[in-house]
Amino acid sequence: NSSVTTINLGGTTIGAEGAQYLAEALKINSAVKTINLYYNKIGVEGARHLAEALKINSSLTTINLCENSIGNEGARYIAE
Repeated sequence: NSSVTTINLGGTTIGAEGAQYLAEALKINSAVKTINLYYNKIGVEGARHLAEALKINSSLTTINLCENSIGNEGARYIAE
């Protein structure tokens, strides 16, 4: 859907598996600019999946990953 530019999944506890599905969708989406993933327990594995999508998706400008237990390792994935 090219009209959706913001996704709010805050507090939905999608976990690493949900982050993986979201990452796959982000790889082919060029409309979403902002995603709120606050408190979803994605962990390091979920951060890794999202980081892979961010290498491909150039339209996403804001992502909230607060309270996801990604730690330093997950932050490194995202930063790369």
